[in-house]
Amino acid sequence: MVIVFFGPPGSGKGTQSQELGKTIKDLIHVSTGDLLRQEIASASELGHRLKSKIEAGEFVTDDIIVQLVSGILRKNVKKDIIFDGFPRTLQQAIAFDTLLGVENLKVDVVFDFDIDVHVVIERVTGRYMCLGCGAVYHKKNKKPKVDSVCDQCGGIRFVERKDDSVDVLETRLKIYQEETLPVKKYYGDKGVLKRIDASLSPDEVTCFIKTALLEAGLIRRGE
Repeated sequence: MVIVFFGPPGSGKGTQSQELGKTIKDLIHVSTGDLLRQEIASASELGHRLKSKIEAGEFVTDDIIVQLVSGILRKNVKKDIIFDGFPRTLQQAIAFDTLLGVENLKVDVVFDFDIDVHVVIERVTGRYMCLGCGAVYHKKNKKPKVDSVCDQCGGIRFVERKDDSVDVLETRLKIYQEETLPVKKYYGDKGVLKRIDASLSPDEVTCFIKTALLEAGLIRRGE
């Protein structure tokens, strides 16, 4: 099963990927943002180039993203996968279909996390993450259970990502809106696009996703 979570930064794609992982055994969550940050952390030549682009709010070229996704797909071809934040452009969507076709796979459903820009800015600009494990928190909506201590690893060092600043976020949202409209049409024409009101509570969004997967026969009742 191949699922795509499609939406702007801060729309809840990562949170819902984690929730669905509790339902579907061995579900693989592929976040292109995480893949890029891992490359940056490796301090490779590509990582240095990516770092400057991401911190400026620019999107990475399609060929680099497709290359990273191709490697993940080859390693997990027989597993259920959520692609979070990919494909982002029409070129990526077409290339993705080609990669899947080689493995006799297809995109089963695309969830479009639709949300107001002002809500996104409020959500994202309050985010910070644990330096130890990368767990994400929010100054208002998702604080650690113990103040200044990570729930996941017990770490006490946190940082705000540079690409979560208001200026960078506004740039990312503008580019997102321009580049992703054709992708919505592409998947809408294929009949696999399902819109989600991402301003709803996390539990309501989770219920919508599970109901849609159940109706499509992609999961069984009780999962």
